[in-house]
Amino acid sequence: MPSAWADDLPAVLVEPDGAGGPAYLTLPNYRALLQYNCSNFYALSVALLADRLAQPEADPDAQG
Repeated sequence: MPSAWADDLPAVLVEPDGAGGPAYLTLPNYRALLQYNCSNFYALSVALLADRLAQPEADPDAQG
């Protein structure tokens, strides 16, 4: 995630399972995913997969 956010960056809180379930703060890229496939579950799956792929792999030999 960027260390600084623009003051006018639109964000929407999505609660796909309703109140009490997980909540996700979504940004404009999420809206682009919804334009491709208008399903919150699809868009969240793609976004979560992209986030996971962007994380560096853990070093199995690392101590700690």
